[in-house]
Amino acid sequence: MIGNDVVDLLDPETHPGALHPRFDARVFTDDELRALRLSPTPGRVRWLMWAAKESAFKALRRDDARVAFRPREFAVTPCGGGGVVRHDTGRVPFRVQVTDAGALHVVAFDPEAPSDGAVCGVAVAGADPPGVAARRMLIEALAPWMGTHAAALDVVQDGRVPYVRLRGVRLPIAVSLSHHGRFAAFACALRTRH
Repeated sequence: MIGNDVVDLLDPETHPGALHPRFDARVFTDDELRALRLSPTPGRVRWLMWAAKESAFKALRRDDARVAFRPREFAVTPCGGGGVVRHDTGRVPFRVQVTDAGALHVVAFDPEAPSDGAVCGVAVAGADPPGVAARRMLIEALAPWMGTHAAALDVVQDGRVPYVRLRGVRLPIAVSLSHHGRFAAFACALRTRH
């Protein structure tokens, strides 16, 4: 189980004036709304909680296709460089990376999997469309680990869930892709519990 989400903190749609007036009330729990009001950096906290909810949803949905994204049902408790998201179907820890360029990248992972089994990355998408850039970054990270050439790997989707193939054969590696604004990001669980 793994999920990720990236937010471009410098993108115009992340500015407070760009939000619908009722956005926060529709998305956040009462405790989260209180945290927003008390924070000296409410914009960063808002997008961290949003990205944590998205990441946890992707991780939980991978195991249960019935999980729907109803943001208020995903309760975020940030703590230091990470935190936990609670949902009726499970508890998902997450970690956060904020880059100097303004990317906020959240990776949610299986609480029972080894923490060293996740590989993730975030970068400016560049000339590639963001979805293509996220797939390319994932493949470039996986190829050396697998001892193969990037050309032998591809990323395809089963519904909305991405997975990796090696020479056309689906691999048992959980992956998650995300993009927003200037950034593309990926996360993959190289070791999963069985």
